[in-house]
Amino acid sequence: MGFIPFLASVAILEHPWPMLASGITALTVDAFVRRKPTIRVWFNTAQYMLAVGLGTIVYQNLGGTVSLDEFSFSLIPFAALVLTFFVVNHGSVSLAVSFSTRGVSVREAWGRISGSALLTDLLASTLAILLAFLYVKLQLLGLAVIIFPLFLARQLYQRNLQLQEELEEKLELMVKAMEARRPLHLGPFTPSLGIRSCIGRELRLSTKDLDR
Repeated sequence: MGFIPFLASVAILEHPWPMLASGITALTVDAFVRRKPTIRVWFNTAQYMLAVGLGTIVYQNLGGTVSLDEFSFSLIPFAALVLTFFVVNHGSVSLAVSFSTRGVSVREAWGRISGSALLTDLLASTLAILLAFLYVKLQLLGLAVIIFPLFLARQLYQRNLQLQEELEEKLELMVKAMEARRPLHLGPFTPSLGIRSCIGRELRLSTKDLDR
């Protein structure tokens, strides 16, 4: 849910402060909290700074206002900010996954990264408007008010992730059960599933079709 404060900061802080804030936050969390490998720390820091920085430029060029004293909302600049942020964010990660994973195209990586979470991301991004409004009007008290909606959105993300993991575990158990019942001379399903995935990629099937 870190992208919500990043988007809100674009409406209340002058460039390049939103970009710097997102970079420092990503660097601190990934390096000291999540303890990710160094290359991932620098990649995440760079891609967040790029996404927020470009989003800020697009937002301001389309007439979006930036103020700590007065709240003003314009739909087109904000929508362009959100679109730019997610295109850069998901696009950079998709490129990294495609380059580092053999046989995975950018299109497939994009589908797996965005997938069903894209709609949730877009809906959650509207909380950035509320966050900016509450901070301008109530300062620190406004941040306290927004904690509950952010907590609900976080719970929704976790629930979606949990459902996806449970589905994958059940599919894996089904494949193992089918392998155990098949005659030995027919061989296991696992290699055939890999071959099917390769064929599907060559046929340029969508991510949903590959997962079926």
